[in-house]
Amino acid sequence: MHKTIIFALITALSTTATAEPRVDASTDEKLQASLTKMYESVPAGSKKKLEDAIQNLVYMDFFWPDRKYSNEQIEANLRERLTGRTATALIELSEQLIAEQKILRSQENH
Repeated sequence: MHKTIIFALITALSTTATAEPRVDASTDEKLQASLTKMYESVPAGSKKKLEDAIQNLVYMDFFWPDRKYSNEQIEANLRERLTGRTATALIELSEQLIAEQKILRSQENH
């Protein structure tokens, strides 16, 4: 019985220790702290990709064709995009949204 409990605790701790940090955008302070933790946790080769992804997600609503948002809506959209995501998920989301923008822009030009 004790061996089962100990094994479960060790498994839970090792899973928690290796889990990718997620963004907490519930407050400005938590957002900054979680992004800092995330940045520190990614391998050196991925830091630039993460920086670029976050920058793209921050400026996305400013450059989305045919969409105009208030500053409040831009902030709400950003928090929604970031909340709960890992570095990998942020990079993938950024790439997906950039691809969608390119498609929309190419359709506008035809």
